[in-house]
Amino acid sequence: MNAKKDWVAIVTLLTCGLSGCQSSAPAGTALPEKSVKIEGAKIPADKQGLIMRVLGLNEQDVIKGLGVFAGLSNGRYPSSLDAKTTIAEANALLRAKYGEALTNQEKKESDQNAYDIFFAVAYYDKLAREKKNVAYYGDKVTVEDSDAVLVRWKEYKGKYRVILGDLRIESVTAEKLGELEKGLVE
Repeated sequence: MNAKKDWVAIVTLLTCGLSGCQSSAPAGTALPEKSVKIEGAKIPADKQGLIMRVLGLNEQDVIKGLGVFAGLSNGRYPSSLDAKTTIAEANALLRAKYGEALTNQEKKESDQNAYDIFFAVAYYDKLAREKKNVAYYGDKVTVEDSDAVLVRWKEYKGKYRVILGDLRIESVTAEKLGELEKGLVE
């Protein structure tokens, strides 16, 4: 699996993308996906779609990545959504599923799964850096805990977004969140 190099490149570009790096194109210029260029970095054509995805991260990336992880782990979620822990756990699961000698199709699937999981971590990290009062309970919640809070973050004025154990997403009040988090918060 050569995804490790890609993870490093994506982390570097993610940091740039989320910290406000500017495109080298003149203001107001719409760049086609194949001509993406970030501050002098020449991005290979096969990685440009990934970069566009990094720049457009949203809550669906968390749902997709956690779903992929749960599928690989028989219904468990990562014990933490910090990059180091999640990547280590994901790599172990991917090696267990695909082994070392991969066909081209298996490599493509493995890489896609790795990216999906990584983008879940990246969006969670973005929420944390934006100080959105984010919390993750994957060490306690599995897919069988359909009504338990898996991830939550503050939206605005007492409203929270929650992703539940069955990967449904809802907006709830602070009071409702308190009820849902009973037994999860120590």
